[in-house]
Amino acid sequence: MQTQLYSVNQHLIETLLVWVKSGEIAIPEINIQIENKALGKYLSEVQQQCVTNELVYGGITTLSELNQKFDSTLLTT
Repeated sequence: MQTQLYSVNQHLIETLLVWVKSGEIAIPEINIQIENKALGKYLSEVQQQCVTNELVYGGITTLSELNQKFDSTLLTT
């Protein structure tokens, strides 16, 4: 009998940000230098980037695109 190791779940970005800010989860797949910023602060700034369209980190400019990035990389055990 095989055991399922991972499942993929889709969550709202707001839910993910709450989890990150609380320290419940971390997202090591983010492949960009964020200096010494806490992950919650970085994700908050990326979310703000989606509102202002002022590029600070990468090329994500909409919340929809940010959600798609999370949907394609978020794995849970």
